[in-house]
Amino acid sequence: MRGHDGTPRIIVRKADGSHEPFHEEKLVKSLRRAGASDEVIQEILTHLAAHHYGEMTSQQIYEHAFRRLKQHEPFSAARYSLRRALFSLGPTGFPFEDFIAEVFRAQGYVAQAGVRMQGKCLDHEIDLVAERGNTRVFAELKFHNDPSQRTDVKVALYVQARFADLESHARTLAQAAPYLLKKMLITNTKFTQSAIRYASCVGLSLLGWSYPPKGNLRDLIEETRTIPITTLVHLTQTEKDALLARGVLLCRTLLEHPETLEDAGISKTKHDTILDESRYLCGGGRGVYTRW
Repeated sequence: MRGHDGTPRIIVRKADGSHEPFHEEKLVKSLRRAGASDEVIQEILTHLAAHHYGEMTSQQIYEHAFRRLKQHEPFSAARYSLRRALFSLGPTGFPFEDFIAEVFRAQGYVAQAGVRMQGKCLDHEIDLVAERGNTRVFAELKFHNDPSQRTDVKVALYVQARFADLESHARTLAQAAPYLLKKMLITNTKFTQSAIRYASCVGLSLLGWSYPPKGNLRDLIEETRTIPITTLVHLTQTEKDALLARGVLLCRTLLEHPETLEDAGISKTKHDTILDESRYLCGGGRGVYTRW
């Protein structure tokens, strides 16, 4: 996307303050992954080129694409908003812990959030403990409200120190003895390069929105169809908050218990549309819900 003189029409200001030319193929890839049609993708690119010139932030490009996609293909817009939907699980981060527990359960783990465990020196609350077969996972979660925030090496150092204290405790070691222990740090954004290098050195597994390149958080959410209700474009923020306050985190829960919509005070005139959108996000297509 270039001007008549060959220079880029749009320069993207990234979250870290750096700049790069706008690469439309990145936007096209994201829109296609969300299920947008070729016609709508082209309309979004044409509208972007016609109405924007100069510097734009990544957030502004996302908002532009989301608005146009929501206008033409609202269900695809919901899928496109998945990353931003995770930020709506804040600001405390506690719904995020419950959500990650659901992601692990969908993979066949027995998972529990907020588990207190005794270390050699201190008592700790572990954000997530999950077991499957002979594998036990201890995970600390770092939730960010801002997509520009990254989980840095200081967090990795802190988490590794907590796990070391747990491993040093004789009772913890005895409990973990039959298991293959996996220590994890999970975030809804990205990691700094220093955090990645340190984690690799000490054997701390990292899981972020796009890290590792395969099997990252986005991949796991999509593969398990563990879709948060905050993706739903036909719900207002107030309605989402009402559902979250009742412990309803997943679109799957709405399909299994549609009465929760009425319990949350959501107008009956919206129920069919919300459920149809949930079916689409859970992989069944319009009007079809298939369990996985």
